[in-house]
Amino acid sequence: MNKFSKLLLVGLFGLSTGQPLFAQNTQPQLSEDHQSSGLGNQPQRQYENRFDPSQNPNQNQGQGQTQFPPFYDNSLNQQAPVNFQNGQDPRTQRAPAEQQRPVPQKRRELSTLQRYLKESTGKEFRYYAEDLFENGAFGSMNNGANAPVPSTYAIGPGDEIMVRMWGGVSMNHTGAVDRDGNFSIPRVGTFPLSGVTLGELNSYLSQQLSKYYTNTNLSASLGQLKGIQIYVVGQAEKPGLYTVSSLSSLVTSVFTVARPGVNGSYRNITLKRGGKQVTKLDLYEFIRSGDTAGDKKLLPGDVIVIEKAGPRVAVMGAVEKPAIYELREGEPLGVAIDLAGVQGSLTAKAEVLIERFETGAARKVIRKTFDQALADTGARDGEVVKLFDVSGNFSNAVTLRGNVADSMRVPYSDNMRVSDLIPDESVLITRDYYKEKDKLINPKLQRDTKDGGKSRGVDIDEVGNSVRNMFSEINWDYAVIERLDPKALKTVLIPFNLRKAIAKDEKENIALQAGDVVTVFSVKDASVPKDNKSITVKVDGEVQAPGFYQVKPGETLQDVLIKAGGITRNAFVFGTKLTRMSIKEQQKEQLKKVVSEAEKMLGAAARNNAVNADIPSDAKAAEEQISRQRAMLEKMRDAEVEGRLVLDIPYDAKALFDIPALALEDGDSITIPFTPSSIAVNGSVFSVGSYVYNPKRSIGYYLDLAGGATKLADTKSIFAVRANGQVISAQQDTWLKFGDLKGKQALPGDLIYVPEDYEYRLSFLKTFGQISKVFYELGLGVAAIDSFRR
Repeated sequence: MNKFSKLLLVGLFGLSTGQPLFAQNTQPQLSEDHQSSGLGNQPQRQYENRFDPSQNPNQNQGQGQTQFPPFYDNSLNQQAPVNFQNGQDPRTQRAPAEQQRPVPQKRRELSTLQRYLKESTGKEFRYYAEDLFENGAFGSMNNGANAPVPSTYAIGPGDEIMVRMWGGVSMNHTGAVDRDGNFSIPRVGTFPLSGVTLGELNSYLSQQLSKYYTNTNLSASLGQLKGIQIYVVGQAEKPGLYTVSSLSSLVTSVFTVARPGVNGSYRNITLKRGGKQVTKLDLYEFIRSGDTAGDKKLLPGDVIVIEKAGPRVAVMGAVEKPAIYELREGEPLGVAIDLAGVQGSLTAKAEVLIERFETGAARKVIRKTFDQALADTGARDGEVVKLFDVSGNFSNAVTLRGNVADSMRVPYSDNMRVSDLIPDESVLITRDYYKEKDKLINPKLQRDTKDGGKSRGVDIDEVGNSVRNMFSEINWDYAVIERLDPKALKTVLIPFNLRKAIAKDEKENIALQAGDVVTVFSVKDASVPKDNKSITVKVDGEVQAPGFYQVKPGETLQDVLIKAGGITRNAFVFGTKLTRMSIKEQQKEQLKKVVSEAEKMLGAAARNNAVNADIPSDAKAAEEQISRQRAMLEKMRDAEVEGRLVLDIPYDAKALFDIPALALEDGDSITIPFTPSSIAVNGSVFSVGSYVYNPKRSIGYYLDLAGGATKLADTKSIFAVRANGQVISAQQDTWLKFGDLKGKQALPGDLIYVPEDYEYRLSFLKTFGQISKVFYELGLGVAAIDSFRR
């Protein structure tokens, strides 16, 4: 048997028995190879020649070179050698339960005390600090396993040592200190480490190694620490014997293995060693202020005793943390109230209610002041303490709110009146007004000039929108005081005229009382009489000064045109166009009804088609047609209406006073067009277009100029829209109109429309001619109708 075979057998024997190779109780010894080499005091050279980490062990077979043993780590990047002990692989062993990754504990069932309090108060109470055990708030302690190890830590049996060697010898090794306090490094030796501190470990091992190897560096650190056994007894949740980290303290153990049970004390936890008390821990003090005076490091055989809990009281009401709090014997109730998080200035001082059991008697309620409750030392187990918030009543304040610059609460003074609260109109200008003013300065509001440059400008419509929307007008005629009647216990509303109150009118300038709430409204908050609203209208077209004008209640269309300087010589008075917001809203509702009726007709047509269609190709064509009609309805649904009010103006009107004296409304828009010189013909004609107006020609003449109606035209439904918005059609009673539509005189600006004849199509489309006329009444143009038709 050659030397390598002997070495391999020795290595395997060492692995199977769990004993370190070359182990002795004193200092490292040289291997047989070293002793027989004849190199005497030069073992390092022999080692380097045979185990040079720079060589590939698989390339030198058969060349007189020896392979590395299988447990030798040739690279720092390879897996470190495994140290088997007691025939078990430590990689498959689980760490003690308290040293594994902490898992938050589930909430335990309610205790007898908690169930009783829930039945008697209707509220569920937790024990103070109970949630810290359940949510793993202190789980990162891991019972000391993850805590920094101090340099004074004394290494002992069971501690894991991780060694890294480089230079002349390269090796990574992890192993545990054995029961005799020795630590073995394969192919290096065995070293006694018991009693060596962590701070001394590196220097100690390096010094020992340097006796035999030069040019070799070493770094050592602690891995998993040794465990110690402790006892948990008393009113613990799970009494028993536990193995914990050697760095564990009383506090870390309480949060991992020594949790108090339902009757266990959080305030009285005792650590005993050798039958004598070492320390006593108050967990409340630790949680509240971080006081660690009662915390001590644990030693093997220590006993943690969870004493029986002292009086426990439930604190509820005006506190931040309603819970069950434990008191020591003779401790004042103020300790529990303080832990509950009472804000002194927000807590009523006059009354605290305490529900408690009297000895041999039924439960009763005791009334105390706040200070008396703090000093009470007679607390009993199961007691309920209820605190109250201070009243929200302001004894010397009056509140102003609504359409004002700032809603506020101001001090009340004797003989205070509305004019003292609102001394002038500036108090009524809201902050939104100034924000909207800031938006007016916008560098993007530019427009092109004739010379191609850019000039700052504002569209005329922006001025109107600013005037109308920037400021919410005040409702001067109605404001209100809300006052609590202390006898009837109900709110009384006292209305008053705001304008007169500010002017210190004796009747309207009402005397205020402490606690009053004064509310100011805008005209948008409640409907006000028309005469009390500001009216802003837009005037453009053929007038001397187009723009926005404010008119007084009762002023008419003629009045505002006079403010605009009157009409020009090119004005087409007959075509005066007035659009109104209120009418626009009405027309939107009418359009909805038209679309709704059209949808009903379309649905009926679709059902009729499904029943009567005999030929598949006809049915398919009908379905495609219905699909197009549905798309048309969607366009109709989104159509915009003008809100035009048709004015009764003579065709030959020339003067301003020919326009009706119609009262104006806020938001009205008046347009005076110039005299048109054309007639438009649209719809189902051969030549859609515009034609020069001739005062001697009729509507039929212009239809002929457009080539007349096509084959698909519905000649019975032809209609024309006059420049003043009036619609005349072929279906009107001609005997009252003195002639049919084609014979009527054409007027400047007329728009003549010839709808298609849908009689050969589904019944829904037969009514499109009537719908088109409705569209005109709603202010829709021919272009819109054509887009629907297409």
